[in-house]
Amino acid sequence: MRRRLLISGFALLAAVASAPARAQEAAELRWTKVAKADLERFESSAGSVRVNNLVVEKQKDAEGTGPATQFEFSASVANRGGDRVRVYLQIVGTKADGTPTLSCDTYVDVDPRRNESVRETFRAPASAIDDTGSYWMRALAVP
Repeated sequence: MRRRLLISGFALLAAVASAPARAQEAAELRWTKVAKADLERFESSAGSVRVNNLVVEKQKDAEGTGPATQFEFSASVANRGGDRVRVYLQIVGTKADGTPTLSCDTYVDVDPRRNESVRETFRAPASAIDDTGSYWMRALAVP
């Protein structure tokens, strides 16, 4: 009896080990409000993806063209899962009264168990960063 149970246990273990791995599902970091002073320290996870090191700044080598100034949004994305994922990032700056000051969206493809940095250039009024009191951030990871 004990031998039959042991053999059945090994058969079950072999069946589970040989089953195809289930693909990673989409994961969302819902809109999250982050104080301006906390943006660079902000870190959050959605599924097997971690987002951190968020920076919004005036682009250092930007040329002034018209009423808009060139800014840059950057972030780090870590994929701790076993599948490649595409991570979409969105950020919106707001004044104290909730009025938007700037917005940017981008995406990055991240291989399994890897980290990637993403940078996106966008234009906004020159006063956008000074007028921003907080940011709203969202991430969506899609296999």
